[in-house]
Amino acid sequence: MTAGLITACALGAGGPLLATVQAGPLTPEGLGQAIECRASPEDAAAYAEALFVDHPPFWATLVRHNGHEGMAGLWTYRLEHPVTVFGTSIDTISLMDNWLVIELPRAQALALVRQQKMERVPVKATEQYARFLDPERGPMLGVFADTDRAMMALAHGQPAQDEANTTLFAGCNALQVSRKDFLAGAAQADAMVMQMTAMQMKAMPGK
Repeated sequence: MTAGLITACALGAGGPLLATVQAGPLTPEGLGQAIECRASPEDAAAYAEALFVDHPPFWATLVRHNGHEGMAGLWTYRLEHPVTVFGTSIDTISLMDNWLVIELPRAQALALVRQQKMERVPVKATEQYARFLDPERGPMLGVFADTDRAMMALAHGQPAQDEANTTLFAGCNALQVSRKDFLAGAAQADAMVMQMTAMQMKAMPGK
């Protein structure tokens, strides 16, 4: 009931996007380009598939404790050597549903939002920004809050305040979907989340 759920519902995503054609050799640098939405959909899918299987590329090591154990579906990997993504040298990346992302300090992530001219996704349950490279079919650059804080806040009956998100995830969703359909799906999923939260609050003793 958080950013991941809202995004997944809006995109109709049930799992990582799988490659449909043979991509070239997979490298950390190529993965960085995929996170920036500069790779082809086929190459982005190949990286997502490689990280999702039991045996990722030799240059990507699964991080067992990524600090977001409450964030279901998030897989984090440490790279063999740092690569530059969105102008920042990083050695840790994550996969969630169809997203390839990095985690950034809030100020740095919001600077990226402004630089990339992302718009605030109109949902109440969580903080999320997006920009479609092609409004009719994607891919989508995005910045969104982790689900840990969102779940905790919703458990207390209200969405998390933006300022509580000390870090944000930033990256690319290569699944082909239009901006119109994504926003409609996000609104529908958000309404479901907020309705479920209201029902949970009413069921609590003393409410």
